[in-house]
Amino acid sequence: MISGLSGRELEFLREMLSSSQWNEATPIRSAVLGALSRCVFASNSPKRIAPLLDLIASQSPQQSWRQIAMLESLQTDEDNRRQTKQIMIEAEPKAFVLLKQSTVPGVARRVKNVLRVVHWPGEPGYVPPPPPKPLTVEERARFDRGKQVYALTCIACHKENGLGQEGMAPPLLDSEWALGKPDRLAKIVVGGLSGPVRVNGRTWNLEMPGLAKLSDEDIAAVLTYVCRNWDHAASPIDANLIREVRATPRPLPWTERELLSDDRPQKRRNPKANSRPNIPPTDGPAKRGNAR
Repeated sequence: MISGLSGRELEFLREMLSSSQWNEATPIRSAVLGALSRCVFASNSPKRIAPLLDLIASQSPQQSWRQIAMLESLQTDEDNRRQTKQIMIEAEPKAFVLLKQSTVPGVARRVKNVLRVVHWPGEPGYVPPPPPKPLTVEERARFDRGKQVYALTCIACHKENGLGQEGMAPPLLDSEWALGKPDRLAKIVVGGLSGPVRVNGRTWNLEMPGLAKLSDEDIAAVLTYVCRNWDHAASPIDANLIREVRATPRPLPWTERELLSDDRPQKRRNPKANSRPNIPPTDGPAKRGNAR
């Protein structure tokens, strides 16, 4: 249902909130309101995000569960694996800003999180980030080639808008994986990825096959397209990086734990460890099983 509403989530959300049948809270209703709100926010369209904020603010105190359901879905927490995208709307969302004074548990904190990334002209203290470095002629040609490769190999699952689709593929839009370390992104495309994996605050338990059959140039091109499409500002990917990643053969798809292991502080090794049997730790790697 959510996939079928692509581009019309805000309108459908309004219709549901105006119905008396949606006055009583249930887990399913909260999930649906959250999913629709998430799609609107992920569009990065100021003309749709501003009305969404007004809609959140217009919910009565008796319907605070609606506010919480919609606010919880707007993943705006800082993540050191990506640069948080800032959204500039046309005017201050005054009613939404007033929710910072809400006494409903959790509402004020979540509103402040949203206002970390939503801004407007004349907002006190806000300095817009510098624009991304323009692509060179060579990088632009790589981007254009990447658009073609994406249409042939990626668009069926991750969709033209980069939002992915339920049960098949997580979003690339604003993903910490797409906007994070380039070598991680290259490893995923070359070697594949086995879930569970957390993307934009949600856990996906799916399997992505590697695309190692593609040439180094085509992989670099499609990753450059992902890094700079949808208003992304990540650096373009060079074919030399793909060759480096490919130089170490990967028999099994990567897991999230393996890809993030270089972010975790290394533990000191016990000098006596070599004399002990090679017994895996109790919190060993996640079970693979059938992730489909």
